[in-house]
Amino acid sequence: MEKEYDTYQVSKNLIRLTKKVYLITFISGLIALGISLLAEYFTVLIVLFIYMASAAIFNFIMFVNNLQYICYYKENRNTLILRSLLLLINIPTAILIYIIIESFTTI
Repeated sequence: MEKEYDTYQVSKNLIRLTKKVYLITFISGLIALGISLLAEYFTVLIVLFIYMASAAIFNFIMFVNNLQYICYYKENRNTLILRSLLLLINIPTAILIYIIIESFTTI
């Protein structure tokens, strides 16, 4: 017997997952900022590269997934749009972290 596909529950799970991905990437950015302020220049480059690459990949995957869900279903559409925009806030955050690191580090 097949289970009925509950789009409302799926949308609620997607909202929670989007919030978790945003918080994880934001907190990892703050950790990368802390490490970068205390480490030498080469370590800073490695840490920032890993943070920016992982944040970009995870946020892009979640953003595309949310857009796909928003286009096909109507349940919780407004909330998903807002959470997707929250993921996009990580882009200026990463740029700001990079600017702060560059202002504190010299070659």
